[in-house]
Amino acid sequence: MTTTQPSMLTSSVISFPERGQDGRSNYRGNTSGKVMEAFLRMFHRDPQGLFVDPCEGGGTSRDVAARLGIRYTGFDLNNGFDLTAHARSRRQPAHASANL
Repeated sequence: MTTTQPSMLTSSVISFPERGQDGRSNYRGNTSGKVMEAFLRMFHRDPQGLFVDPCEGGGTSRDVAARLGIRYTGFDLNNGFDLTAHARSRRQPAHASANL
């Protein structure tokens, strides 16, 4: 891909000093909404097109698409699954609930 203007998405380093308000920042693997916005502005060309995110996670792409007025659908294998809560619940002794 040859362009006359350098783009932040064609280099190996992307830097946004502020991550923005999109998605849930505490979701593991969450990316800045600014990265998603730059991606959509560069590659989403069809005004009637549909942006699909098969790994929706914390909802960053959903929030950015809504803000930009882009049709969107997203899903995730474990939508809403909280791995840290799951791990904590597995550490509880089996007899703990019997001592109520």
